[in-house]
Amino acid sequence: MMDNEITKEQLMSELQAARKIIAELLIIETERQQFEEALKQSEQFIRSTLDSLAANIALLDSQGNILQVNKAWIEFAQQNGLNPDNVSIGTNYLDICESASGPNAEEAVRFGKGIRRVASGDIDFFVHEYPCDSATKKMWFAARVTPFPGKSPRKVVVAHEDITERKQAEEEMRESEIRFRRVTDAALDAILMMDPHGRVSFWNPAAERLLGYSSEEAVGQDLHGLIAPARYVGAYTKGIKKFHSTGQGDALGKTLELAARTRDGNEIPISLSLSSLHTADGWHAVGIIRDNSDLRRLEQVKNDLELISRHNLKSPLTGIINIPELLMDDDNLTSHQKNMLSLIVVSGRKMLLQIDSSLDLYKIETGTYVFAPQECNLFGVINDVVDLLSKGMELNADKIMIKNKKSAENSRDSLIQTDVILLEIIFDNLIKNAIEASAPGEVVNILIASDGTCCTIDISNNKCVPDGVRENFFDKYTTSGKFGGTGLGTYSAAIMTRAIGGTISMVTSDEVGTKVTVRIPKNYHP
Repeated sequence: MMDNEITKEQLMSELQAARKIIAELLIIETERQQFEEALKQSEQFIRSTLDSLAANIALLDSQGNILQVNKAWIEFAQQNGLNPDNVSIGTNYLDICESASGPNAEEAVRFGKGIRRVASGDIDFFVHEYPCDSATKKMWFAARVTPFPGKSPRKVVVAHEDITERKQAEEEMRESEIRFRRVTDAALDAILMMDPHGRVSFWNPAAERLLGYSSEEAVGQDLHGLIAPARYVGAYTKGIKKFHSTGQGDALGKTLELAARTRDGNEIPISLSLSSLHTADGWHAVGIIRDNSDLRRLEQVKNDLELISRHNLKSPLTGIINIPELLMDDDNLTSHQKNMLSLIVVSGRKMLLQIDSSLDLYKIETGTYVFAPQECNLFGVINDVVDLLSKGMELNADKIMIKNKKSAENSRDSLIQTDVILLEIIFDNLIKNAIEASAPGEVVNILIASDGTCCTIDISNNKCVPDGVRENFFDKYTTSGKFGGTGLGTYSAAIMTRAIGGTISMVTSDEVGTKVTVRIPKNYHP
C-alpha cells in the first residue's frame, strides 16, 4: 500500500471530526439565533416601555443626533403642528434648539447648552422648566438630560414631561397665599398659628402690635412660654396631648375670656377663638386674639355708673315713700287726699322694687351676690306683691285669685328662711307677666302648697305662650307681642330663683294655657 493512500480508519476519523465541527457550528448558530431573538424581544420590551411613558423621550448621540424616540415624542409633535420627521430619528436636536425663534427661543437655547454639557461629561444631569403653550391652552414642561448607561461613544437621554397641572397648582397656592397674607395683614385681631411641636408658625402684624414681638422674634418660639401666664400652664399641659393626637380639645370652637402676657411682662384681657388644622406633619392650632382692654374699661365705667345711680336713687326714694305714709295718719285728710298719697306710696314702692331688682340682678350676674336669709311668710309676701300690683295696675279685686292649698295664711307652713327682697322681685315679675299675658276679664290663679322642706307656687293664666319663645322662655331679652317689653322679667325671676336655691319651670298649651311653677326651699344653705 502506498504512503499517500488514505486508509479506511483515517477516513472514518476525519469524518467524525467533521461531524463534530458541524455539530459545534449548529450549536453556535442556534445560540446566535436565540440571542438575536432575545435581543429582539428586549428591544421590543424597551420600545413598549418607552412608548408607555407619558414623558416625551429621545436618545441622542454626543453630537445631538436623534437615535431613538418614543411614541409620546411623535404624538406631541403632531398635536402641536410639527412635522414628526423634523424631530425624529436622524435629526440633529441641538440644531433645532439653537436655531429656535419666537417667544420661547431663549428657553430652547438654554436647554441646548444643557444638553451639550451633559453630552461632553461636564455635568451629570441637567433640568430645565419652561413654558410651551399649545394652540388651545397654556402648558409647562420639565426637560431633563441624563447620560445613557454604557461605554463610549457617550449618549444622552432627553425627556420632556408635562408639568402643567403642577404649575397651575403652584400658581393657585401662590395666589391663595397672597390673598391669605393680605387678609391677615389687614386684620385688626391678632392671628397666630402653633405647629405640632407647640411652636409659633405664623404671627400677623396685629399680633406684633398687640403682644410686642415681631414676627421674626416670635416664629419658632414656644407659644405658651411666650405669651401665656403661668396659671394657664396646667390646663395647657393637660389638653395638648389630646390635641396633638386627635386635633380635638375642650377649647376648640369656643371664644374664651383669658389674659395674655405681652413682651413687657404686663397682662392684658383678651378673647381667644381656637380652631384646628391638619397637615402632613400633624395638627396645628389657629388662634384669633382680640384685645378686650377697652371693652373691660367701658364695662367697668358702665357698672360703676349704674351702681352709683342705684344707690343714689334709693335714699331719696325711701323718703318719698315714708313721708306720704306719715301724712296718711292725719285725720284731717279727705278720702281723695289719702288715695292720692296712697298712689304716691305704691308708685314709690314699685320704683324701689325695680331698683332693687336691677341691683340684685347685677350682683347675681357678676357673681357678687351674697345670700342673706330672713324669716318671712310666703303667703304674706305674695299677698303684698298682689296688693301692690293691683293698686299700680288698677286691677279689679277678682283679677287675681290666691289659694293656700294646705292651710290659712297665718300657718307656719308658709314660713321660710330666704332673701325677702329677691322673693318680692321674683313674684312681682311673674305675676305681672301673667296679668299682662291674660285677656281682660280672665283670672290669674296663684296656688301655694307646702311640704316639709319646700313651698311650691303655681301661677296660671288661660293664654298659651307663643311657639317662637317657648324653648327660651327664661332666656334674657325673650319677649313676644308685649309693647315696651324688655324680655328681662322671666329671666330675672329665673336666675333669682336659682340664687335662693329654688327651681322654676313652665308648661303651656292651647287647651289649658300657661302655668309657671316655682319651688322655694324653706331653709336654704348655699
